[in-house]
Amino acid sequence: SIIALGIIGGVNALDGDYDFGADPEMSGTNWGLGVRAAYDYYGEGGWAVGIVGDWMWGLGELADNVDPVESTYLDMNYLATLRARAGWAADNTLLYVTGGLAAAQMEFGGLVGSDPSVDDSDKQWTYGWTIGTGIEYAVTENFAVGLEYLYIQLDDTEHTLYNPITGQGGDLEMTYNELHTVRLGLSYRF
Repeated sequence: SIIALGIIGGVNALDGDYDFGADPEMSGTNWGLGVRAAYDYYGEGGWAVGIVGDWMWGLGELADNVDPVESTYLDMNYLATLRARAGWAADNTLLYVTGGLAAAQMEFGGLVGSDPSVDDSDKQWTYGWTIGTGIEYAVTENFAVGLEYLYIQLDDTEHTLYNPITGQGGDLEMTYNELHTVRLGLSYRF
């Protein structure tokens, strides 16, 4: 059995849209940094099973719409997963598949109203599931590096934007068609 704590960094890519007018596209990429904890049990013959949890902080805008009529942006402030994983280990390398739960805090914002416009935003948590695959290589007995890909499916979020000066604003729904993340990690194994 191995317990591992580590750091992760990676890129997130979103394909999405929101319900305003002709459902404008809201797609893009951003970077993230985070922490990770894992427990793995290695059996005879090289098979392994485990559980992994991680928490990533988004860095910068995930997506935006620069249309001057409806200038909007979307930030993914946090992304967390809790997953089972199963794989096969040979020598110092572990290949695995993984799946479980995902949660993200999304912040939708933009210019609301006219004369004057006000920049307003609204944060909402969304939940869903994730599946993926990865590889880890033990560089030494205590240190391992890894590369992981996750496909994430999240529920839609409802956001309210409001301009208190003009009284303009309203509700909109953000749809997350698909989210992909590719991560590099460094772990210390106990």
